[in-house]
Amino acid sequence: MKKNLKTLAALACCIITTTVFTACNDVDDNPVSPIADGIIINGKNFPDPGFRSFLLGQDYGEDCVLTEAEIKNITQIDVSYSFIESLKGIEYFTALKRLDCEDCELTELDLSKNTALTFLDCCDNNLTSLNVSNNALLDSLDCCYNNLTELNVSKNTALRGLLCYENELTSLDLTKNTALEELDFEFNNITSIDLSNNVALKILYCAGNGITSLDVSKCTALEMLQCGPNKISGQNMDDLIGGLPQNTTSTLYKFNVIDTSYTKFTEENVCTKSQVAALKAKGWNPMQWDDDEYKWVDYPGSDD
Repeated sequence: MKKNLKTLAALACCIITTTVFTACNDVDDNPVSPIADGIIINGKNFPDPGFRSFLLGQDYGEDCVLTEAEIKNITQIDVSYSFIESLKGIEYFTALKRLDCEDCELTELDLSKNTALTFLDCCDNNLTSLNVSNNALLDSLDCCYNNLTELNVSKNTALRGLLCYENELTSLDLTKNTALEELDFEFNNITSIDLSNNVALKILYCAGNGITSLDVSKCTALEMLQCGPNKISGQNMDDLIGGLPQNTTSTLYKFNVIDTSYTKFTEENVCTKSQVAALKAKGWNPMQWDDDEYKWVDYPGSDD
């Protein structure tokens, strides 16, 4: 589906290029960068033809110039599912609050000038680094399916949602992110994590990291935990269960503990029948992934 969407996006870019650039040949030949009346949408300011085509296809880009008044009113840009390789020029959009650039061909992304940004989805690109230190207002960040080896979110204290699964991270410091409600760092190389300051956390996905112990005792709002496949067993599983908050609602909280569907990851979690009973006593429902039914089902527990 993604490839089809990307193909359609590429065709759209070609159509826009054909219909718009005809009226902009003189502008594209103009070597001037920012001018008094605005910023020219040309190859110098926006080198990527796909990004340039997108801008020229918007109402504000029809005249090939971005005025100061227009820039102040541009708060969202969505270039997802395209062949765009560079968002050079994004720095001009200083009022930008939301940027969607999922499934492009980006290898770098400079958002240092986009200080108003609250939402960023740069999932499924080719990023090896991502600097969001200037984006202090960021509320939601999705950077999954990239090649990130590190991610610093210490300046993003307003962050409530962080999805960074399927990267190459070995650590993740979340001690400053006390507002965090949803966290997904599945399938990295993060074998341990400190969640002692994440008291607002409700949803946690941490599968596929080789974790041997997990302390969620300070996560008193937690109601969903997916921790399989990992390597949690014995006393460490007891400690994990003991640290879960008591559920006082009528709906069982989800504890997804066993998943053997991944050929790349061996499931080494062990949750015994007595541990299953302890989970249910706290209002949590232990579950395993059923590949045949393609859904999570109740887990009875292994023999004690």
